[in-house]
Amino acid sequence: MVVVIANDLPPAVRGRMKLWFVEARANVFVSGIKD
Repeated sequence: MVVVIANDLPPAVRGRMKLWFVEARANVFVSGIKD
C-alpha cells in the first residue's frame, strides 16, 4: 500500500495522480499494491 499526502501540488498534478491512486480525502492519495 502506498499513501501520498500531497498538500502543495497544483491541480494538474493532482489530476494525474488520480489515474493511479484513489483520493481518500482531500490531498490524500492511496494505492493498493499487491506483493
